[in-house]
Amino acid sequence: MRRIFTLIILAVSISGLLYSFLWNERGKSDEYRYHPDNYMAAPPPDIQELPYETNTLFSGSGNCILCHGDPSQFPDSEANLDAGGNDVSPITTWRATMMANAAKDPFWRAKVSHEGLVNPGLKDEIENVCTTCHGPNGHFEAVHLGQLPYTMADLKADPMALDGVSCMSCHTMTNDGFGSTFSGNITYDVNKFAFGPYPSPNTMMMYNMTGVTPAYGSHIPSSEMCAKCHTLITSSLDDEGQPTGESFVEQAVYHEWLNSIYEQEGTSCIDCHMKTLDESVVVSPLPSNLAARSPFSKHTVAGGNVFMLNLLKNNIIELDLNATSAQFQSVIEETQSMLQSALELNVYDNYVPGEDTVTLTVELVNKAGHKLPSGYPSRKMHIELLIVNYSGDTLFHSGAIDSEGRIIGESDDTFEPHYTQIVSDDQVQIYELAMGDVNGNLTTVLEYAYQPLKDNRIPPAGFVNSHPSIDTIPIVGAAYSDPDFNRNGQTEGTGSDRVDYKIALDILQTNAFVVYAKVHYMSVPRKWLDEMFAYNSDDIDQFKSMYDFIDTKNYVIAETELNIIYDDVAEYAFSDFVLFPNPVTDRLNIRSESGIQSIEIYDTAGRLTEKIDAGGKANLVITPGGPAGNYHIKLITKDGREGVKQFIKR
Repeated sequence: MRRIFTLIILAVSISGLLYSFLWNERGKSDEYRYHPDNYMAAPPPDIQELPYETNTLFSGSGNCILCHGDPSQFPDSEANLDAGGNDVSPITTWRATMMANAAKDPFWRAKVSHEGLVNPGLKDEIENVCTTCHGPNGHFEAVHLGQLPYTMADLKADPMALDGVSCMSCHTMTNDGFGSTFSGNITYDVNKFAFGPYPSPNTMMMYNMTGVTPAYGSHIPSSEMCAKCHTLITSSLDDEGQPTGESFVEQAVYHEWLNSIYEQEGTSCIDCHMKTLDESVVVSPLPSNLAARSPFSKHTVAGGNVFMLNLLKNNIIELDLNATSAQFQSVIEETQSMLQSALELNVYDNYVPGEDTVTLTVELVNKAGHKLPSGYPSRKMHIELLIVNYSGDTLFHSGAIDSEGRIIGESDDTFEPHYTQIVSDDQVQIYELAMGDVNGNLTTVLEYAYQPLKDNRIPPAGFVNSHPSIDTIPIVGAAYSDPDFNRNGQTEGTGSDRVDYKIALDILQTNAFVVYAKVHYMSVPRKWLDEMFAYNSDDIDQFKSMYDFIDTKNYVIAETELNIIYDDVAEYAFSDFVLFPNPVTDRLNIRSESGIQSIEIYDTAGRLTEKIDAGGKANLVITPGGPAGNYHIKLITKDGREGVKQFIKR
């Protein structure tokens, strides 16, 4: 069968024009004219799931799958396989990525709907901008034909746009304006050339089968190609929806990379996000004598959005996605690996004997080639520091997360400040870009974003304030004056931050405890959605139902622990003071064989919230009042001794 198929392809290569003519004469529609009979009669597995349509500029990813997809179609060929026999074909590794699903991303669709509801007079203009990078094969066809604006209704009805950021979205891009034009300002070739990283490509086979001509393009593996969409500058509106004349840098991943050691060393975006194999790979089974090529980069395009990939995996049918659960899981695992390699976490005990305060230093070192977190401004990262005694009781807890996915201690109506020291467990270190409107108020409406109120996202190694790009990617707020934020003395560019946690020993009530430190990454935090969820539309409601259903909204990207015993500190919390469960959601058990005279409960601000007379009981069961959060409970025994412990209410 394979020999017959190859002979057919050879015939097509020799007589492509005649074949095309005969195909149309047989009554076939023009969009199929490049495919031989047996290709359409018995398509490879899953090809019907990907678009095989074409338009003036682009060809759907389904037209690429025969040669750059599932290698099992050609069992006698080594094409699209690595040395271990694993499928590394571009289509297989791409189709479950955020790039492939850019036009079907339910959060993006909901956010575009939200922006249009907030400013309905600008709805079409907003949608025209947003479809630029999320549905380029449809949007730029409309640009080419002079049929703007290209709206969300246009995108949803256009299979070419629904192909997301597909093969031709990148490989048809020319290098016009590379490194100087951004925000979706892309120039595409109009003659259906597909540029690749390999010189002297075999042209006739691809042209005769798809109408696309492969060509060498040295610009294809460059970071400047990614910059076209991953530096995005928006025009600001005031609170009445009128243009301010100012712009806001929504994201500038490319400029962050420019201001790093990675640009200086020649490490590009693709080097990290599209894993390069240390071997040569045959990139197509046709023609059968095609030589292996190197370097070969997997098209997984792993980033940091584990949450959204899981949400997509859970809703394949509902969102009409073109990838399997197994394919999504593969991309999720690579994305998790990418996230976990992006950060180094250390905890140091700086206690000085004789002092009444424990000082723990948490150090975060950015290993990524851009700020951490980076990209879309909803993303945030925070430190969770938990201290427990050897009985498992919680003594201190900063950065806990409640059942809704909110960070306990984070301000509801504004942003949490950048800390150099944390002295209370209602303080939490959050790394984020906080957008401010024209009045200086926190906003998540992109059109209202006028100024950054805070940007303490950890810079990459080599980042300096003297770099020409600093006006695009400044450090904003208290982090700018933090002496160890991206600094070691007077030297910039450490790509790290240190936070001191200072906790009084009389709060810990013990000389032996365990410190657990975690760094959580949230791509779509619940707090960031509050403004959007105040509105209703089909897209917003659909995303909200999917968001509420998924359990895990944050991902631990680094964690460590430290066991501490201070020989010079007396153990002064009496051993028979026990409370459980901790954390508590309902009933809290409190025990002391010495007899409980009374208990007092305090919030983290030191306010008395509850006092109970126990009358000397050895066991007391209570239902703590008040909102979720951290509390201290003071127990007074019948003989007058006092002990203090902490508990968390979920």
